[in-house]
Formats: sequence, C-alpha cells, structure tokens
Amino acid sequence: MTIHGCSSAATKSAICCVLLVAGLAALPAVAAAESFYGLSVSEGSTFSGFSVADTSGFAEATPAHEARVTITRAGVRVAETPSGEGSFPFMTQIPQAGDILTLESPPGTTISSVTYDGLPTMDATVCAGSANFSGQRSPGTTLTGRYTAEGYGAPEGFVFAAQSPASAFAAIFPAALKSGETVYAEEERESALAAGSSFSYYSSNARAVGACAAAAQPAAAVPVASVLPPALPLLTGTVLKLSHTTIAKLLKSGWLVEVSINQPGTVTQDLYMVSGKLPAFASRKQARKQPPAVLVARGATTVKKAGTVKVLVRVTSKGRRALKHAKSVKLVLITTLRSTSGHRIDLGRHSLTLKS
Repeated sequence: MTIHGCSSAATKSAICCVLLVAGLAALPAVAAAESFYGLSVSEGSTFSGFSVADTSGFAEATPAHEARVTITRAGVRVAETPSGEGSFPFMTQIPQAGDILTLESPPGTTISSVTYDGLPTMDATVCAGSANFSGQRSPGTTLTGRYTAEGYGAPEGFVFAAQSPASAFAAIFPAALKSGETVYAEEERESALAAGSSFSYYSSNARAVGACAAAAQPAAAVPVASVLPPALPLLTGTVLKLSHTTIAKLLKSGWLVEVSINQPGTVTQDLYMVSGKLPAFASRKQARKQPPAVLVARGATTVKKAGTVKVLVRVTSKGRRALKHAKSVKLVLITTLRSTSGHRIDLGRHSLTLKS
C-alpha cells in the first residue's frame, strides 16, 4: 500500500509514515458506538428455599470499563459491589424502598440512578389452588410473569390485565397453581441516554407456591371474568421458517424470519453471537462475570391481528464490525412476542452457523 507524500527511500519513508500516523492520532475521535447499561434487582425465593435476592448491573460499552453499583440510603452509601467485577458488578444485598441505586462506569462516573420502590409485589393468593391474583407494579414499566416447577420443563406464562390505578395489576393462570411451583413477577423499563446509548432497569419478585392461608381463600373465588376478559387468549406463537442465508447476505440485505402470533402485538428478533451472556437479563443462571453477547442483528414488526408475519432482521453497527471479515460464525436467534395487553413470552432459542 502506498501512502502519498512519503519518500520511496526506506529511511525517509519510515519517518514520514510515523509522522502521518501521529497526525491521524491527533484528529478528533470517531463517535463512540452505542452503549448499553442496566441495573437489576431480584427479590424472593424459590419453593426449594433458594434465595434469589441480588443486585447487579451491566455496562456494555466501547472501550470496555469496569462498572460499580452502589446503594445510598438517606444520603449515606450503605453498600456497593466489590472491585474487580468487570462490566457485570454483583452483590447479594438488595435495597430497601426509597434507596437510591446508581450504576457507575468506570467507578466514580455515574451512568444513571434509580429510586427503588420495592416493586413489583404479589398478594397472598399466590398459593396452591389459585388461578388468579393481583399485586402492585411500578407505573411506566413493562410487566411480565411466569411460573415454573424448577427443573421440569419450560416456564409457563400468565396473562396480565390492566387495572386502575396504573400501579395495580391482576393476573390469570392457564391452570390453578400447585405446590412446588414458583411464581415470578418481573418489570422492566428502558430509557435513552446521550449519544444513542440506552439504559434498562429490571426488577423481579419470586414467590414459592405453598398452601393458601385462611385469610387468602376468599380472594381465590374472584370470578375470572372480573380479572381478564375471557375473549383474550393466552399469548402463543411459533417460529415457522428460518430462510437460508449467509454472512454476506445478512450484511447486504438482512434476513427474513417467518413467525406466527395468535393476537395483536409485536414480534422482536434478536440475533446474538454465541459467546457471552444471552442477553443481559435473559440468562440469569450464567456466570456473573461473563461478558455480554454481541447483538449482531435485530428486527421487529407490529402485528395488528393474529396471523403470520415476516420479520426483517438487520445488522447492527457492532454486528457489522464483528461479521465483516468473518468466514464462519455461530449465532443464536431469540424471538420475543409482546401482546397489546403487555404480556411477553420468549419462543426459545435457535442456534445456527453462518458462513461467508
């Protein structure tokens, strides 16, 4: 490669090229790629007695920085994640309602702060034999839920109904709860930061299913129709067709994925590289210090009625850099459905290998 302005003589050429490189280094930096940050609080325990209480954060930025999460109460810092946690700080202490949660990256530089409200909560009718219950949520968050007998198949979703005021919610299960299951209520809120970056706040509450207390029995008799209109079905869907593609095709024109959904809502497709956490809050049993998987492509479409849709998955700027010179890459596709009522389910993961 020839750099104009450098002498062909070896010595002069070397000196000239060094000066050129130094000049380039002095130019203004190229705008940083978008970064992703988040805070997470989990409360409660499973039916086995295992505590799921923890506070964590993540910072996916270029260049990478160590992150720290702090808990401040009445102006006094009462807890912080230990140093050396990298981009995924974690501690078993959780905040009290009214505490300030702060994500710093690097430590000392505040990314965002949240006042913890102790939500979501679930009432006492999360017990064996109940088919519906209610609770409190944070206004402005996306609320989801699931229940599962740990180690026995995939979690089953349940449907939320909007209530008044906005901080209240009601839920209905496809079948009555059984002892030995665990119910999770989860809420998430995303917001934009400067320079195209984003911040996600996630809070969850887990409750083991046990026998209903005597005082909770009357609530179980609430008619299902008063909780949720019977015409609204449980949200379901299927990934119907993954068309053949290559790295070159994905980079040039994206990738069409065919998905079915049984009611109005949105369909989102996220394509990640296999290495790393998949994604920040969707793989909570993975190693805490594992770096986040690179989101190489994303697509989303709004569905006005039940049926089949084609989602065009397009490469992200970070994905383009990761794939541009790759000969072969292992990826995983995560499909998420959201109904207009606010319910969300994941359709599982599809692993694939793309070649150039």
